[in-house]
Amino acid sequence: MLFHLCRYAAVFAAFIAGMTCLVGMDFSAKILSSLAKSFEDEYSKDDGLSVRNLMLLFSYLCIFDVIACDLVYDLLSVLSERLTELDVSTVLTILQCCGMKLRGDDPGAMKDFVLSIQNLVRQSKLRSAGREDGKADLHSKRMEFMLETICDIKNNKKRSKEDPSQHTRVKKWLQKLKSEDILLRGLKWSKLLDPEKKGQWWLSGDVSSTAGNVEDVAAVISKEVVEAQKLVHLAAAQRMNTDIRRAIFCIIMSAEDYVDAFDKILRLDLSGKQV
Repeated sequence: MLFHLCRYAAVFAAFIAGMTCLVGMDFSAKILSSLAKSFEDEYSKDDGLSVRNLMLLFSYLCIFDVIACDLVYDLLSVLSERLTELDVSTVLTILQCCGMKLRGDDPGAMKDFVLSIQNLVRQSKLRSAGREDGKADLHSKRMEFMLETICDIKNNKKRSKEDPSQHTRVKKWLQKLKSEDILLRGLKWSKLLDPEKKGQWWLSGDVSSTAGNVEDVAAVISKEVVEAQKLVHLAAAQRMNTDIRRAIFCIIMSAEDYVDAFDKILRLDLSGKQV
């Protein structure tokens, strides 16, 4: 049954990712906000099945690069602070679905999360003789399984039943649709739940994470302009005498890696002779 739920969640997440590529990031941002509200509503009702289904969709949005791993880590932090039985189950759902991707995207954040869980468990063992605070029983099978799963992810041992290669075709399809980056960055779980968010609130998170104030933003933009001018002058010095040559030169010199360079060159939409 869980396998079929994962398949359904993957299909819906792929649809959201595809529509975001065609329509824009506002589409995925608004759906994500609705998903967060639905999660909190179902959580308050203690509806474990609905919570799991929503978290499967949330996890696949991460797998298909609609949301950045920092938002998932933020939710994991919120869940681990409460650590009720439903929280443990939810953490387990997320880790089983996209735990290895989270580790690959930000190993440092995964290490911090593992340490925080271990500290919480250690402190709870010292305090607890009986459970009267609503938190999960440290000796429950679900809790033990969650701790085992966390250790496996930490040690890079694949435990998930879901084969990442099954999503390769979807990712290739999405790559063809993308005309620009659709990854939602710099968001916090609390921001999704904020009823007073206005305008393009999904963009403000990325700006605030990069710079704390207007002066910092201006400094970042100024620095990028200077770097771009340096690349243009360097391209001229290397006798890149056409716009296409200069564009390719700047892409290669500024790319994060060969995959980033290849992706940006493809977006130039070069003709046959130019290729």
